[in-house]
Amino acid sequence: MAESLYSQITKLSVSSKAKTIKDIFSDIENQSEYVFIYLDENVNLEKKISVDIKNQTVDKILDLVLASTDNTYKIMDRQIYVTKKTTSPEDKNEQKQQNQSVSGTVKDASNNPLIGVNVIVKGTSTGVMTDVDGHFTISVPEANAVLVFSYVGFISKEKTVGKNTVIDVILQEDAMLLEDVVVVGYGTQKKANLTGAISQVDSKVFENRPVTSATSALQGALPGVNINPTNGNPNASLDMNIRGTTSVNGGSPL
Repeated sequence: MAESLYSQITKLSVSSKAKTIKDIFSDIENQSEYVFIYLDENVNLEKKISVDIKNQTVDKILDLVLASTDNTYKIMDRQIYVTKKTTSPEDKNEQKQQNQSVSGTVKDASNNPLIGVNVIVKGTSTGVMTDVDGHFTISVPEANAVLVFSYVGFISKEKTVGKNTVIDVILQEDAMLLEDVVVVGYGTQKKANLTGAISQVDSKVFENRPVTSATSALQGALPGVNINPTNGNPNASLDMNIRGTTSVNGGSPL
């Protein structure tokens, strides 16, 4: 009875401008016989708030002070225990029910499925990638969520989920990517200017070749690439020529 009576008849006033919650606790302790008990690693009391509360019981004050935090409290006699809120199984089930599952396919303008398209809930780190059939399934937190579809070489597109559970998207190629730079041999070219064929070699070409440089290892490995010593000396440097002296840049890639 004494415990209940003290909490009901004790009226406090708290007025602060941009004070931390911990400082407000100190003000309450200075005005009353209450003592706050908490673990720093379990609660965050550094948030600054502004309040102006006059002649209210401690529970009314704490309800207002802790309303915008994930902390809760329990009053036991003159001791006030502050802990972090716990999520009940019912709350977790309700949260799961609020999440909405959305699926669909992403294709290009030719109706071909796009593999590996990034599908991200805008403003979050939640995202998935399309599979080999261009299909995706993602869970969104609310109907107002926006899905962002992005893929290299294509214009990104945004779709508001709303009440849709199936969203199919067509991505258009980005013509501006013709200005992108492509590495070719020893230099770079714009995609729009890259008209010649490209040949590639892998590490198998270099196996069991008793050579001392990458240039000499390429001799006879690529069609149209002529590699010869600059003079008759066995130790002379090698000269590289692509498709003869009449080709672009005299056939020299350097």
